Amino acid sequence: MSSGSNFIALLKQRIDAGDHLLQNHLEKGCRNSTYTSSSIQNEIIEPIREYILSSILGHFDPSTLYSIIVDGSTDSSNIEQLCLLIRYVDPHSREIHEDFLAFLPTISTTDEAIADHILSSLKRYQLPLNNCIGQAYDGAPNMSGIFNGCQAIIKQSCPDAEYMHCSSHALNLSLIDSCTSRFIRNMFGII
Repeated sequence: MSSGSNFIALLKQRIDAGDHLLQNHLEKGCRNSTYTSSSIQNEIIEPIREYILSSILGHFDPSTLYSIIVDGSTDSSNIEQLCLLIRYVDPHSREIHEDFLAFLPTISTTDEAIADHILSSLKRYQLPLNNCIGQAYDGAPNMSGIFNGCQAIIKQSCPDAEYMHCSSHALNLSLIDSCTSRFIRNMFGII
């Protein structure tokens, strides 16, 4: 068990907590049947992902108005991953929910490709496009462009989806910049 994956780390944690059956299986079992390969990890993760997603969407009333929040980041294998969230008010409890829906791997980062990816995901999750009333992204031109950006393309399919620059992204950038100051970095270290 030398992999640095989260899955392997969880197995090691179980062993450290006293799971002798797991420890025996991994130490003395056949090397080709430890069930720790990346394909097995994905087979374990997929039903968990489906369960969590169905739980989130099961609580979501399709007649509810919602907003989308999307941000992208390149993962360790150099693939751009879009993070898709929905934000809505529960009509019964009146509580605001912000729920993660998916990581969307994308090959192209053009405004059209990203917008198509977002719209097809909303359709796949059976979220009515006419109920999307807001969209938030970082300020990248391919996302925020008034005429050609992702937000403009989304607005064609979701006419009520007003674009807002994601203030969380701006806050994150401010914190990162602030932490370059030795004084502030030391202060956070003390706190």
